Amino acid sequence: MIKMVNDHEMIEIINNNKDIIMVLAMGHDCGLCHAAEFRIANVYQKRFPNINIYNIDITKNPLFRGNHIVFSTPTLIIFEKSQEIFREAGFIKWENLDRFLKIYFE
Repeated sequence: MIKMVNDHEMIEIINNNKDIIMVLAMGHDCGLCHAAEFRIANVYQKRFPNINIYNIDITKNPLFRGNHIVFSTPTLIIFEKSQEIFREAGFIKWENLDRFLKIYFE
């Protein structure tokens, strides 16, 4: 399940997490964002159940947007031990995410 979080929860999750996490930064009225969220929930969450997935609305949470330099939505960021290790923004190239996760988990 993708968990919706706010700025303060996200900061705590990123800073205290020892595993890999995926964050989808979305805009309020972003159709492409909702399509990305659907794909992540129905494909990646099932293929990689050990990845915690979070969703944050950057229109309501500007601190995350500023701290992580999110200029467009959707933006998909993967963190490991509070470090960003992967990013795709706008029209997400799913094959890049597939390749990254395959290499990461091998």
